[in-house]
Amino acid sequence: MAHSYKFSIIQARPNPLRGERVNIGVAVSGPRGLDVRLTEVRKLFPLTGHKWDEIAAAYRDALESSINIGFDPISDQTMSRHPMQSEVFILGKPGDIRARTDEEYEAAVKRILSTFVDKPSLSRREKQQKIIQK
Repeated sequence: MAHSYKFSIIQARPNPLRGERVNIGVAVSGPRGLDVRLTEVRKLFPLTGHKWDEIAAAYRDALESSINIGFDPISDQTMSRHPMQSEVFILGKPGDIRARTDEEYEAAVKRILSTFVDKPSLSRREKQQKIIQK
C-alpha cells in the first residue's frame, strides 16, 4: 500500500521590497514526520551578498521541531496558526506524493528538487556560448 505525503517548496524572499524569490528546498510531511531538505540556500548569496547557511539551518530545525508540538507546517499553513512564520522563508502551496517504498519516496523527492529547486546546469555548448559572448 502506498503511503501519502504532503510537500511544500521552501522559498526565500530576503527583501520584500524587491520582491525577489528563490526556491531553496522542500519540506515533506508524512507518516515518519517532517523531512526538510534545503539544497539550494546558495541561491541567496547573489541576492544579498552574504551566506544564509546558519539562518536556513535554524529555520529547518524549527520546522522539524514543530511536529513535536503537534503542528504540521505543511498541512496547517493558515497564517493565523503558523508558529513558524518567517520574514525570509515561505512555504509554498502543498502538493502530494505517493510512494510504496523508501526508494520510491527518495525518487519522488529527487524529482521535486530537480524540477522546482535545483539550479539548472548548462550544457557544454551553452557554457561555451556564454564564455564567447561579449
